[in-house]
Amino acid sequence: MSSARPPEPGEAPLFAIRLTVPAAAAQAFADALEGFAAAVSAFETAPGGDWKIEGIGPEPDRGRLGMSLALAAVAAGIAEPPVTVEALPQVNWLAENRRSFKPLSAGRFLVHPSHDRPTAPGRIALCIDAGEAFGSGEHETTRGCLLALDALGKRWPRGRGVARRGRGGRALDMGCGTGILSLAMALPWRSPVLGIDLAPEAVRVARDNARINSAGTLLRAAHADGFRTRLVKGRQFDLVAANILQRPLVAMAPALARHLRRGGWAILSGFYVDQAQAVIAAHRARGLALERRIVVGAWCAVMMRRK
Repeated sequence: MSSARPPEPGEAPLFAIRLTVPAAAAQAFADALEGFAAAVSAFETAPGGDWKIEGIGPEPDRGRLGMSLALAAVAAGIAEPPVTVEALPQVNWLAENRRSFKPLSAGRFLVHPSHDRPTAPGRIALCIDAGEAFGSGEHETTRGCLLALDALGKRWPRGRGVARRGRGGRALDMGCGTGILSLAMALPWRSPVLGIDLAPEAVRVARDNARINSAGTLLRAAHADGFRTRLVKGRQFDLVAANILQRPLVAMAPALARHLRRGGWAILSGFYVDQAQAVIAAHRARGLALERRIVVGAWCAVMMRRK
């Protein structure tokens, strides 16, 4: 049963743009939808088979959309695929998300919504309400980052690493979304974390989740544009997490290296397994060494350390 509701005054309906392409063309078409959708997803229809690309957002301009997809087809060297654009029913997505989100495990981390608080002795419980921001922990990239942070926690126990430097020790979550990775860094080490996101709604949700997890004094979430913000300027961090996308990660590599303390760690994800080498190479060129890859489904997370 859906949680249907009438639209709010002035609220535009959402539309879904859907198409299916060969695996090698998936990234090109996902990129092509970025300008038309608030959220883009891509997943295999079958192991080793084609990929379904879906964008959700306001009603697109059909002419501009067609041109963008035609250019993507040329770039990928394939015929332009059939595309469907359809209006989505008015649904209370927040209620739907809360209804469907169940507790999940990633190493020692146990992620759960506020309406479902399981008993978790010996676990690091993260209470996350996604709201309208991205990242409840269900996506493979978020799980990969949590597994990486869990592995780092075993090598870098509480009282060391980000916490041992006192006021100088700090962590950065670039593209913090709901704040799930910020909390996964703040709570085990009781270390201050700066969370940065371009979306004001994400910042609001991250602050709410910090309060829910009694980490309001540890997590500072701020609306800002990446490493260019004055909040980061002139500072170095012991730990940086960035679960974004391949291209932004590659472009940010020089800035990340400048702001990562020698001996510090970077946890990077948001890219497919076959895109990992580009991310790794960009950061190796800036003095970071690959320590570990974590593969979850078709997605990859990497742990890198500055020499």
